[in-house]
Amino acid sequence: VSTLLGMINKGLYNIKLTDVTVADLQILTSPTATSNLLFNDKAIESIFITDSVAAIQSNLNLLNNAGSRIKSIDLNSILEGGIQVIPPLTIETTDFINRQKVLDKIVGGYKVDLEKATAKQALSLASNSHVQSIDLEDSSSNISTYWNQLIDINTQLDDIKISGARVAITATQYELGLEANIQDKILAAAFPITFAIKNASIDQALNLVADDAASNFIGTLEIKDTGANIINNLDNLKELLAGPPSITTSLFQV
Repeated sequence: VSTLLGMINKGLYNIKLTDVTVADLQILTSPTATSNLLFNDKAIESIFITDSVAAIQSNLNLLNNAGSRIKSIDLNSILEGGIQVIPPLTIETTDFINRQKVLDKIVGGYKVDLEKATAKQALSLASNSHVQSIDLEDSSSNISTYWNQLIDINTQLDDIKISGARVAITATQYELGLEANIQDKILAAAFPITFAIKNASIDQALNLVADDAASNFIGTLEIKDTGANIINNLDNLKELLAGPPSITTSLFQV
């Protein structure tokens, strides 16, 4: 074929490749059978990719390495509920950040489910119009630091994976997390994740301990209340300080 093409206009020609799949691109860039044709044959001026979401999301590095000759990427639709739809890409957050030049070539726009986002990345990308959902993966320290902001984007958070043993937040923060279903999204870990709750009033402590019966998230509970409230709630305090055994409770007068 190359001999025949060499006869065209004395070998001075340009080629536009259409309906190219990722598998085709892998062949074009293979250092064996085609001697890395894509990079050696400068006549290949433009390449138009058409393939499935699965193929595209798994080969962002390959598409990036192909460079500017990749002009557009068409995502194949699938039949869902009797309607042709384009499913979201599922990619790691670092790839989403680093492969924007590739993703910008997708025709007609796209949606993405992000994986392995740090809390800071999740907060930065939650407003991105392409982002549909975010799987969070970060340390207990960072989750503690960004807890309030994560509540603000709770509708976009899917799974939350926490490394580290303990998340330290106030009782009010914990209550707000419950209202936003943040705790329900925390994945089980090899080492159980617990919460160190600070600045709980007696009323808050009673409610939190009752709510925690199913999840067993609370590891330590710091109660701070006025002397008057302490005196008026001695029976409740006796119950709180006595158990459950999984919670270490302390009491301070303020």
